[in-house]
Amino acid sequence: MHPGLNISQRDLKIERAQCLDEGKDIAAFEGKFAALDVPEVETDAKLQARAGKLLDRTQRLHPRKDSPFKEPCDLAGIRRTRTPGPDAAPPGG
Repeated sequence: MHPGLNISQRDLKIERAQCLDEGKDIAAFEGKFAALDVPEVETDAKLQARAGKLLDRTQRLHPRKDSPFKEPCDLAGIRRTRTPGPDAAPPGG
């Protein structure tokens, strides 16, 4: 949950877009996103609670196995998916 955090419509739209960008299957949550796409979400305590639960659930989703997107979060994973090429020049160089 997100106590004291005011979740906005914009926050929910960003989370939905991020999930799609990461290749997560959010089909089961589309109705919940749509139901919370109302101005009252920012001021209604019950809607805030629902929004918090939705964010918690979608953030725990993993990308689909068939997702073409690979976005590792750890350094080793980033290095494994990095395309070979010259290293960037040092700053000021």
